[in-house]
Amino acid sequence: DYNAFVTTDANNVEDLRSMNTTWSAIASSEAVSALDNTGTHYSAAGATGVPIYRVDGVRVANDYGQLWNATGNHLAPIDLTGSGQNALALGYFEAWTGTTPDGGFYFPLGKPTSQRESGIGLVGATDRFWNFANERRWQFETRPLYAISAIITVPLQSAEVVRLGTPPNPQAFLPGVTSPPIVGQTWDPRIDHTSFVPGATADFALLSGSSTNVPLGPLGTLLCDLTAHVVVQSPTTGQPFAVPIPNDQQLVGASLCVQGLSIDTSAGPHLANALDITIGTF
Repeated sequence: DYNAFVTTDANNVEDLRSMNTTWSAIASSEAVSALDNTGTHYSAAGATGVPIYRVDGVRVANDYGQLWNATGNHLAPIDLTGSGQNALALGYFEAWTGTTPDGGFYFPLGKPTSQRESGIGLVGATDRFWNFANERRWQFETRPLYAISAIITVPLQSAEVVRLGTPPNPQAFLPGVTSPPIVGQTWDPRIDHTSFVPGATADFALLSGSSTNVPLGPLGTLLCDLTAHVVVQSPTTGQPFAVPIPNDQQLVGASLCVQGLSIDTSAGPHLANALDITIGTF
């Protein structure tokens, strides 16, 4: 009932309806907790969630832990209606939640149904009181609900920018053959040996989170910081690398430095150019 209520309310706003997403009430019943209803668990290892925004684009929380005040207060209050109006100015000071601070069920039992009360949150609060005010109200009173959408992925174009360095390395490390760096895809750059180390016996790609420019004499110029890096080897010299990118939306927008390296058993290692990549959705 609560999910249907907030969905109808959201779909009455054209901008929200055009998102073509689903909506859930941030509320608990005796059968389903708010955590389960919204799918915003934050305790699972590595599953901290995604950033959460108000309808005006202001970020409320960096992840699910912050949404539930487990890792800090909200960055901004949840005090706007679906159409972007200020809820407090409209007289909405409390919201039905029936929820404990950590997203569980909060419903005082031991009373007849006609006398039961339910928990509220304070609209405009950024600490735990946004959801759990440690107060109860009669259930027949009228109050709004908080609602949250499913995860919305904002399209972001991937990028592969060639960087030669100073002094410049040969431009032999080429962008993806069949796919740029896209979430859920396998990125497949390759090293062209037409004029770069024609007798190469092995090709490698150095992946790093940051760039650098360190001349290393005959080896070439190191362009990716090796403080924290990963090395990927091509299955066959001159053939594309296979770098699987997990289908994780938190990777969208991530930037990496990737540099090509080839080894000739008689001439030693040689550095090619770098590709400064941005992981995108297309």
